[in-house]
Amino acid sequence: MRTSGLMADLLAPSPERLARSLEISITCMLVVLISMTFEIPDPAISTYLVFFAAKEDAGLNIVMSIVLIVVVTITVALAFGLALLSLNSPEGRILIIAAVAFVAFFLGTASKLEPLASPMGLIIAYALDLLGSSPFGEVTTRGLLYAWLFVAMPMAVFLAYNVFFGRRPDILISRAVAERLRTASRVLRRRNDTTTEQLEKSLRGGNAELLKMLKMVGLLRFRSADSVGRLRALIALSHNLAMTVSAAESEHDAAMMVTDVVPRIEKLATAVERMRPPSDVSSHKHGSERPAVVPGLEDQIISLVESIENVVVGGIVPEMDPHAVPIEHKPGFFAADAFKNPDHVRYAAKGATAVMVCYLTFTLLDWPGIHTAMLTCFIVALTTIGETLQKLTLRIVGCCAGAALGTLSIVYILPHTTSISSLLLLVGLFTLPTAWIAVGKPTVSYIGFQAAFALYLCILQGVAPKFDLTIARDRTIGILFGNIVVYLIFTRIFPVSMLGRLRLQLADLVGRGSALLKTLADFRPQAAVAWQAADIQVSLETVEASAATFTYETERSRNAHDLRDAIEKCVEELRALISNLCKIAVYPPAKDEPLQVSIRDICTQFSDRLAAVAEAVAAGRNPQAVNDRSAELLGLTAQLRNVDIARSGRAAKFEALQQRIDGLVDALSEYQRAQHPGTEVHA
Repeated sequence: MRTSGLMADLLAPSPERLARSLEISITCMLVVLISMTFEIPDPAISTYLVFFAAKEDAGLNIVMSIVLIVVVTITVALAFGLALLSLNSPEGRILIIAAVAFVAFFLGTASKLEPLASPMGLIIAYALDLLGSSPFGEVTTRGLLYAWLFVAMPMAVFLAYNVFFGRRPDILISRAVAERLRTASRVLRRRNDTTTEQLEKSLRGGNAELLKMLKMVGLLRFRSADSVGRLRALIALSHNLAMTVSAAESEHDAAMMVTDVVPRIEKLATAVERMRPPSDVSSHKHGSERPAVVPGLEDQIISLVESIENVVVGGIVPEMDPHAVPIEHKPGFFAADAFKNPDHVRYAAKGATAVMVCYLTFTLLDWPGIHTAMLTCFIVALTTIGETLQKLTLRIVGCCAGAALGTLSIVYILPHTTSISSLLLLVGLFTLPTAWIAVGKPTVSYIGFQAAFALYLCILQGVAPKFDLTIARDRTIGILFGNIVVYLIFTRIFPVSMLGRLRLQLADLVGRGSALLKTLADFRPQAAVAWQAADIQVSLETVEASAATFTYETERSRNAHDLRDAIEKCVEELRALISNLCKIAVYPPAKDEPLQVSIRDICTQFSDRLAAVAEAVAAGRNPQAVNDRSAELLGLTAQLRNVDIARSGRAAKFEALQQRIDGLVDALSEYQRAQHPGTEVHA
């Protein structure tokens, strides 16, 4: 099942995926052109750095390029100072590389430098290794300057490309919002399994990616402050509309939707995508034509469409509740447990050990060709067994594929490469498929990264074409050796299971569901509820990714198949639970007092049960041991059905919620039985 899933992730087409792949491919060709023209050393590493810097949109790419140029400048300055301490002193160089590796790995897990610490450590260690073979003043200085150049140059090229030709984040946001609107209109026009699945897909991940792009729009001044506010409103309103349509899909009176709603949504989608207001839409004054609290989902859909029309035509942007957007807590530079949790120090010690094993191996064997082993340690090391095994498996597959492709190129293609244009064509054609994989889902992206790295090390051996298979062989051996060293050290010395993190993430997600029901019980504004629901969907994606990673740990168990099935069942039940919660959340607040009392009681009871399940999961206890309130909850649901006659769909969704919670509890208990075969799990 996992193989078919990996193939689907490898081949899944999308316009943005193709655009990102072409962007990386073109930039890599430009980097190779400049490297060969000006004879800049290590063109393979320069070209590969484009993969590292490539993000989802031009804004992030520009920021990442600037940050990397600043970081490499600081790193080279540090390397210069450390090189002065280790000149003509091999013992000192060994100690310095070990210390640099330890600090880099520690900062990578215990500070905000997480995405940059390993590259900084890699550059310093690599520079010190290069200087070790030429410990002379002029050569040392030249080597450090070249180290800065082969990192700063590709970042400058990527920066320039994105400034002039990059995929602007404001345009990407408009396209995403427009597609969300079109998906909602398709569901309203014709409900079937295909359109429903498309709608659910548009809701996955909430608004996290779009809001991240929106930050870049404001930071880099792609749009005015007013336009940024309108884009934020469109992101929230379109997500709320999609959730409402998803909930209304099963309503008996959903077919009574006003016939002009679907054409209006389609016109809005076109207007948002083109960033031009439709000429036949006027601003609406909220509250004058419609009651302040809409009675049902159909009216709420119409109200949301009117709100979107107001935003698009330049009318008043709906005011957000001051507590609607989740408040982001900004910790200090170091993590809260940076100097308390021994796992951070253990991780740094394991990473430094792996680096030194590789460094001493190729130094003592006088085999500098496998120096890629040391570089690999900085790239592949991760904190848990599951992450390490996942990355190891994918990178070995990518390494073998890239090395095979590179070797075939050396034998059959490079000897016939007679000009720089043919070399650029070769790089561009081979980069495109590796970039396609690298910008895919995390379940396959490492294959693309490692394939590109191995490929470039084979075909870009210097500033002139080379056909030495020994270099390709040695560099491939180095990559594989580094992966094996990391695997042995990280899975044998102080191993950290992914299960602990997954359990905490799962408990946090279920706790967020409990908090959402508390918000509903307090009758908070709809905007606050919608943001909270979107935030829950972000957490769901995190749990799904962690669960997929944890399955790599289960492969070593005797009952791996049962464990994998149990994990997939848990994720499936959790996904259904969150979907049901979000559908409940979009119902407008109750208007009459009997209905308010009923909804408050049932939301409070369900919230308490989810909180109890979350507490049991966090503590590692069997969730079936939690007091079963099924009879009480069913009674409250029946009471809700009696007082909420006009909206029977809401009561039905609460009944389904009871089943979803029971299903999740059963799935978690089944996993515990699979984890401990032969042990009876009692409620």
